[in-house]
Amino acid sequence: STYGVPLLVAPNVVGTQANGTRNRSLTVTENLGTSGNPFLYNDGGSLHATWSDGPFAVNYIGGVGNLRTFSDGTVSLTLTRAAQLAYENGTEAPAGANEGRARAEWYSHELNSTYSTERIKGVVGLYYYNEEGSSRSFALDSPTIDQDRGVDAWAAYAQGTYTLDNGLGFTVGVRHTEETADFTQYYRLQLAAPQSDSKTFTADTIKLGVNWQITDDILTYASYTE
Repeated sequence: STYGVPLLVAPNVVGTQANGTRNRSLTVTENLGTSGNPFLYNDGGSLHATWSDGPFAVNYIGGVGNLRTFSDGTVSLTLTRAAQLAYENGTEAPAGANEGRARAEWYSHELNSTYSTERIKGVVGLYYYNEEGSSRSFALDSPTIDQDRGVDAWAAYAQGTYTLDNGLGFTVGVRHTEETADFTQYYRLQLAAPQSDSKTFTADTIKLGVNWQITDDILTYASYTE
């Protein structure tokens, strides 16, 4: 299926998030003008599957997305921040500020296993996410930014809760996350060479908690998360 999203802003809308955009259907692909003029195309899907046997369960959650935008610069639609700022300031937008194409593709996978009884509850899992995107201008003198970017991330986690007969429960959880981001951009009208960088981010986080189910209607708890 196809889903339209408010990423394009008409000239009579102040602000870049299209909060006040009128008369637009956000449930279909948007062709903003006649054939060949700017359009936005966004589709995707997800899958959630579960297998269980008594207190055990295995879950898979996955998703994929695909976003495309295109503008030949021949209609007065605000597809770039440069054109939007020009409109908000009451100045003329740079020539070709609306032209260019952009794409973004992403997918994710998560696999976890859970165990749940009156006394013990727990989960362990793995998560992976990947995204790639780019934008290109057509005109040599275009202020549109040429750029390529990518994200590759994964995480592993586990958490468990043990509950005593008196309703007092103890929770411990841990998560490791690692993400690498690559980025290259090129301003045709400002710099003679592209700018590139790559960073890797890692984090180890924990969760500690205690809860007491005093009665069926009263629960007290304290937790620490970093």
